Amino acid sequence: MKYPRAEEVGQSWQALAVESAQTELKLCARDAVLTDRPFKDVKKSFADIVDTLVDELESENLKEKCKNTLPPYALKLYAAFLRMFGIGTENNLSSAILLTADRGELGEMAAAAVRDMPPLTAREWAYNRATPLTTLYGNEVMRRIKKHLSEIVDMEPKPDYETNVNLRNVAEMEVRHLHQQKELTALREGGTRLVWIEPHANCSKRCEKYQGKLYSLDHTYGEIEGEHYEPLENATDNPADFHTTKAGITYHNGCISGFNCRHRLVPYQKGNKPATIPANIIRRQRAIEQEQRKCERSIRRAREVTKLLGGLGAGKAYNMALEKQVKLRKEYEAFCRENKVPFYRERLRILEGEQLRSTVKIPKNILSLVPVGRLGELERRKTALTRY
Repeated sequence: MKYPRAEEVGQSWQALAVESAQTELKLCARDAVLTDRPFKDVKKSFADIVDTLVDELESENLKEKCKNTLPPYALKLYAAFLRMFGIGTENNLSSAILLTADRGELGEMAAAAVRDMPPLTAREWAYNRATPLTTLYGNEVMRRIKKHLSEIVDMEPKPDYETNVNLRNVAEMEVRHLHQQKELTALREGGTRLVWIEPHANCSKRCEKYQGKLYSLDHTYGEIEGEHYEPLENATDNPADFHTTKAGITYHNGCISGFNCRHRLVPYQKGNKPATIPANIIRRQRAIEQEQRKCERSIRRAREVTKLLGGLGAGKAYNMALEKQVKLRKEYEAFCRENKVPFYRERLRILEGEQLRSTVKIPKNILSLVPVGRLGELERRKTALTRY
């Protein structure tokens, strides 16, 4: 297991590992174009990133999805960077031409890169590059970067292109699904017969009609102490919760056994009926959570832009991107505090083991009291208190 904080973050670590691998692929594609690497070396680097991820994952289903989805995704990233930088050096140009053989979206992206890449002589290449990752760009190249970088950051690997479910979402759904299956098996093996689907305020529309009700684990209907119960399968395997995409992939997405369900099964005991949550509270909490997810996606994408701009000699654009990601994070934290819900630090990470910049500002009157030699220690303590 490679992910450094797996025990700390719990079952979501596999989703975080997938996100990290996607960011690593973007950085690898960028650096390969900047350093004019041979195509065979680029593909090997992509394969190493994917293999490392697959080796550390626990879910066999998720491993298979990553092996099938990430390699073509990496090549599309590479083609996008080839077009963005527009430098027709020997390896970059030959790589783009090779990719044009693909008859799908990748081939179209590569063909666009070939059209946009002006050829450079060896002497021009030397003048254009100070060091491998410090490039002196003119205004034309900077315009390309600004135009295409946001498009690259928004590119997502999707196991099923007929739905809007990216690989990170698939990872989150998969680990929750496996967790629920383990919990259900443990209840049955422990002899539990009746269970409540414990309600929570921010439940999905799919699960709302099932939560707070009593179910049997032995396929029986009945009544106990005035409470009606029915087989749990009526909630987990309801035909209304099956969905088939245009690609012919069928998703079974019921309560408890479906993907992304966060409900718990609570064994029945006399008098332990869960309280009913009003529908208006559920709608409000669901809307808050949807806004949280939207904010988190925006922050991750803004952080990727900042990461990809690093080392390009694009100081002004880099600083603007850095300011944007900090601003978005402050807005996210303020939204969560205002609505009295926790914010999720791990959902903002884009690389394994990384540390986010602190959003805390120490008042100047306090700073003035700190000896100059202790300012570094104060900064470290401040960062630890707001660790992301």
